[in-house]
Amino acid sequence: MKEPFLHNYKVRVSDRAKRVLLKISVQNGLEIVIPKRYPKNRIPEIIERRRAWIETTLKRMDERRRKFTAQASVLPEMINLEAIREDWLVEYTFKNTKKISITEEPGCVLKLEGEIDNIPLVKKAVQKWVSRQARINLLPWLDEVSREINLPFSKATIRSQRTRWGSCSSRKTISLNRNLLFLPEELVRYILIHELAHTVELNHSARYWKLVEEKEPNFKEFDKAMRDGWKWVPAWMM
Repeated sequence: MKEPFLHNYKVRVSDRAKRVLLKISVQNGLEIVIPKRYPKNRIPEIIERRRAWIETTLKRMDERRRKFTAQASVLPEMINLEAIREDWLVEYTFKNTKKISITEEPGCVLKLEGEIDNIPLVKKAVQKWVSRQARINLLPWLDEVSREINLPFSKATIRSQRTRWGSCSSRKTISLNRNLLFLPEELVRYILIHELAHTVELNHSARYWKLVEEKEPNFKEFDKAMRDGWKWVPAWMM
């Protein structure tokens, strides 16, 4: 076989994978997920077979990465939490201190005071605030949807995953990505249903998708939209 056109990729062995999956993200590039005992010497053949899709998707990811790089140092003047329909105006005030304090004012005004010319410090403070908003809003939302569709879970947490919108463990512990707050409401609801369905089926089998469809008939439309879900997340959150 001829040499594969692409050498820079990651391979991850998954106990839950039933087939080979190709994933491409801004953060990780191309990741190939394979089931246990799958022969790795077949990977170059798969890459070559999916060459057109890989090249097209990597090009799109590269354009998005350049956009993130260009915007990453820009601090937000407005924080749009699309999922809960809140737009926060951000005001900055310099103070001679080595920390950043955040105060919520009436009318969705967020006041940041401190060493505001320290961009990494400001980003960290704002990201921490977003995490708190996620706990306040996403966890009760998950509980509400859980009761509505009759799929209980044991525990839920908010995390800052870089490649996943959520996850569910065998103990029915659900983790949700704080960045879900930036997505449209209907997509967030779909992700909640997606993870709650994993409390019954841990894999992505036909039975799993049948359960998802039972709880959300328009799941295919939402699942397709989520392939480009990161476009809603501002660069300063990455």
